[in-house]
Amino acid sequence: MNKKNLPFWLISLSVFIALILPGLLRDGMFMDGLLYSVISRNLAEGKGTFWNPHLTQTLFNTFHEHPPLAFGIESLFFKIFGDHMLVERLYSFLSAVITGYFIILIWKLIYKAEHRLANLSWLPFFFWVIIPLTSWSYRNNMLENTLGVFTLASVFVLLQGLSKNEKVVFHLAIAGLLVFAGFLSKGLVALFPLGVVVFYWLILKNISFSKTGIYTLILALVPALSFLLLMLNQEAHQSLLQYFNAQIIPSLGGNRAVTERYYLGQRLFMELLPLIILTAIALIVYKLKKVGSARLKAHKNWMLLLFGIGLSASLPMAISPKQSGFYLIPAFPYFAIGFAIIAAPGLNELIQKINPEKSGFKIYRLLSLVLLISVITFSLLQIGKTGRDQEKLKDVYTVGETVPGGAVINICPSMWEDWTLHGYFARYFDISLDPSDKEHEYYLTDKNCDFSLAEKYTKIELSTEIFNLYKIKLK
Repeated sequence: MNKKNLPFWLISLSVFIALILPGLLRDGMFMDGLLYSVISRNLAEGKGTFWNPHLTQTLFNTFHEHPPLAFGIESLFFKIFGDHMLVERLYSFLSAVITGYFIILIWKLIYKAEHRLANLSWLPFFFWVIIPLTSWSYRNNMLENTLGVFTLASVFVLLQGLSKNEKVVFHLAIAGLLVFAGFLSKGLVALFPLGVVVFYWLILKNISFSKTGIYTLILALVPALSFLLLMLNQEAHQSLLQYFNAQIIPSLGGNRAVTERYYLGQRLFMELLPLIILTAIALIVYKLKKVGSARLKAHKNWMLLLFGIGLSASLPMAISPKQSGFYLIPAFPYFAIGFAIIAAPGLNELIQKINPEKSGFKIYRLLSLVLLISVITFSLLQIGKTGRDQEKLKDVYTVGETVPGGAVINICPSMWEDWTLHGYFARYFDISLDPSDKEHEYYLTDKNCDFSLAEKYTKIELSTEIFNLYKIKLK
C-alpha cells in the first residue's frame, strides 16, 4: 500500500465498518440469522448433533432446512467464547473480513504484472461494500456469508491455478473441496464455481478445449466423490435426504414462498445500481480527461469473466419459484471486481498525478484517519443498545427473567408464526414456545390473543408492553 492509496483504503474501511459493525453490535437480528445462532449455540452445548441440529423443543427439534456445516463452524465460536450475544456477531463479521480479503486476492491476481493497478485493491472492496444487501447480510448472520467464503475461495484457487498454469490438478482438487464445503453450508447453490473453467476457456482463451473438458471433469468429480463417500455415513445420508425433502423439492415445486419469476434479475439490477452509477460517472470523467481507455481494453476479458461468474452465481436460482434478495450475496464480489476493472485504469492515471507531499493531500489523509477512528468508536458505543424489535426484546428479557431457563411455555396459536419470538426466547433463555393444548406452568399472550383460560391461570404483573404472562393456579 503506497502513500497515494492509503487515504482511499482508510475511507473504504470506514465505510465497511460503518455499514456493518454498528448494526451488528446492537441487539436484535433478522429472523433467519437469529435462528441460525440458536442452532449453533445449541450444538456447542451438546443439544442436538452435527447431522441433527436442534432449534427448540417445539420448533424444529431436529433442523433439516439447511445442511449443517455453517452451524458446525459457528458452534466452534460458542465453544471458544461461551454463550454471549456478541459471539454470532463476531462470526458474521469475520466472514465479511475473509470475503473482503479474497476479493483483494483476486484483484491482485488479475493485476499481478501491473503494480500500480494492483494497489487499487481498495476499489473492488469499496464497490462490494456499498452494494446495499452486502452489509445487511453480514449484520444478520446469514448462511450466505459462510457460503460466500467457500465459493469465493474456490474461485480464487481456480483462477490462481489456471492463470499460473502450475499444479493445476492440485488447485482443481482444493477448489472442488471448497465447493463441497459450500454445498454442506447452503446446498446446491454452491455449485456455480464448477463452471469457472468453461468461462475461463470461453473468455480468456488461455487453455485448450480438451484441457477445459478434463479440468472441468476433475473439478466436478471432487465434490461428487466427496458426496458419495459421505453418503456411506448413515446419519449424514438421512440428514441430507431430509434436507432435500424439506427444502429443495418443495422449493422447486413452488410449495414454499413464491415470488415473481423475474424477481432475482430485477433485484440484482437494483442492488448493483450504485456500482453502475459510479462507474458511469467515472467513465464520463475519464472521457473528458482522456485517460484510462487503453488499459481498460487490456483487461476487458477479465471483466467479462467476472461478470460471467457473477451471473452464474445468481440468475440460475430464478428457476425456483422461491426467491429472496439475499440469495444474491455470494454473487456480489464478482460484480464488484468486474465494475472495478472498468473504473480502475482511469482512476489509476488520476491518482498517479497526486503529489502526496502537498499539504492538501496530507490533510485529506489525516481526515480519512480521523473518520476511521470515529467510525470504530461509534460502533463500539453501540454495544448494549437495541436495533430492531426493541419493544419485543424488552418484553422477552422481562419474561425470561421470570420464567425458569429451559422451560416450555404456552402461547396463543395466533403467535406461533412469530419466528423472531421463538428465536429471542431460545437464544437468550433457552425457552421453547408451545401453541398446543398441553398445559405448561406459564402461558404467554399478546394483545391480539383470545385468552379463554383465565380461570386456570393467574396473571403475573410485569412491566411488559406487548405480552402478558400467566402462571397456572395450584390445584
